[in-house]
Amino acid sequence: MRNILLTCWLAIVFAGCKGGGDKNDEAPAGKTEPAEYAVQRNPAGETVVTLSPETQQRIALKIAPLQAAQAQPELTAYGSVLDPSPLAALQGDIASAQAALDAADKQARRAKALFEQDENVSRKTLETSENEERMAEIKLAAARRSLELDWGGVIAGLDAPARKDLVDQLAAHRSVLLRVDLPIGQTMAGPPQAAQVTLAGQTAAYSAAFVSFAPRADPKTLGQGFLLRIDGADAALAPGAAVSARLRVAGAPVTGVAIPDSALVRSRGRTWVYLAQPENKFIRREVTLESPLEQGWFTTNGPAAGERVVVQAAQWLLAEEQKADIQAD
Repeated sequence: MRNILLTCWLAIVFAGCKGGGDKNDEAPAGKTEPAEYAVQRNPAGETVVTLSPETQQRIALKIAPLQAAQAQPELTAYGSVLDPSPLAALQGDIASAQAALDAADKQARRAKALFEQDENVSRKTLETSENEERMAEIKLAAARRSLELDWGGVIAGLDAPARKDLVDQLAAHRSVLLRVDLPIGQTMAGPPQAAQVTLAGQTAAYSAAFVSFAPRADPKTLGQGFLLRIDGADAALAPGAAVSARLRVAGAPVTGVAIPDSALVRSRGRTWVYLAQPENKFIRREVTLESPLEQGWFTTNGPAAGERVVVQAAQWLLAEEQKADIQAD
């Protein structure tokens, strides 16, 4: 009985060793599983991802040709929301100087009338009142000149009620004033036709009205400056908040392409798209976004109309590309 059990056990062990070998040993020689993707560089230094048709289907990759588009030319300026306190202080100085001038003028006219009535007041009193009137005029003119130098001729040219209303709106934060400057080398011959302001780090845009050209260049940026006004401001537009402004330039529309939002990927602080090429290849190419459209972005610096880009699964391509770089490192 013991011999029979030993024989059975040996038969089982022999059978297990015979059938439990490496599966790769059974695969036909020279036959390998096709790779899902491959990442390499072309002679221009661009990243090229080769993706098998099966993988493209699995990740639901979609390609679409870029459509031609037109947009009004724009320039981008950078700046901040202004603190209205200096303007309010100047407004107070002007109101005080105006009140002092009114009182001095009244006193001078009274002294002159009395002097002309058989010299009921002395000539010295008359001269003193006239000097006080001239001093009040000088103080008022100085305050108005400071307003013009600091805030521009448009704000300085407002009549007293309109300027007071502006200061009240700013103090209540129902309106805000902004100063934005173009980079050195960019200028506009006339005022912008429209302005869209965006807070730094946000995407929501505010419509702004052009007030005037800045009265002087900013010593930090040295570019052409603009004063803008936004009514109906919210709490995010606090004094000192950094902003950018897209200023629409007068002129003929510019022709470019519309790039869908879904085609854009971002890496290392720059924006890219994947262009479809023959033989299941996709090239990652940088694009410059110039102005927003309803369903994407307008650009004149990048792919041409008709070129095909990945509009679905572009982020998957970027992730696999980055994964390959990590593995290579």
